[in-house]
Amino acid sequence: MSTEEPIRESPAPSSVQDTSMQVESTPAPDAASGETKAGTKKRPRIDMAVEPRERKRGKTMFGLVLGTLAKAKNEDQERNASEAAKKRQSIEQRLQDKLRKETDSVRRAEEAKKDKTTANRKEEELQLKDSIVRVHHITSYPPPMSPPCPPTQTPSYTTSTLVQLLTHVRCDTLYGL
Repeated sequence: MSTEEPIRESPAPSSVQDTSMQVESTPAPDAASGETKAGTKKRPRIDMAVEPRERKRGKTMFGLVLGTLAKAKNEDQERNASEAAKKRQSIEQRLQDKLRKETDSVRRAEEAKKDKTTANRKEEELQLKDSIVRVHHITSYPPPMSPPCPPTQTPSYTTSTLVQLLTHVRCDTLYGL
């Protein structure tokens, strides 16, 4: 591997330190050219040359990790294939079905309540309109049992008189049926 500066050698390797990763020093900016750019610092390089002993150790560790993962995978497959796992899955499926049914019933109940509220509101509006038509009819067409009003005066009914008139007048006479 070619680098701009030689790699510094570390003292005698010890069993605790990892000698496979050595870092080169960062070169100083070139004073002769006068160019010092911010952000053009060279990053330290890692020596990729690994001793055969370290390479063998890495392969061994990697093999151990793969073996552990394979063992865990096999245990998981055995656990899922057992009768208890099948029971667990069937119970989970039943619980999901039950939850889905409950959710649907709650949604239907809320929709029914909303529809009922809307129907009640429309019915009240119709009753109000019917009452307005009755009052308008009574005020526009006075009943025959009342004495005629003088031509200069407009008929004036009190609330109690209107209520009495409404209770005595039948719907078929109001609508001409």
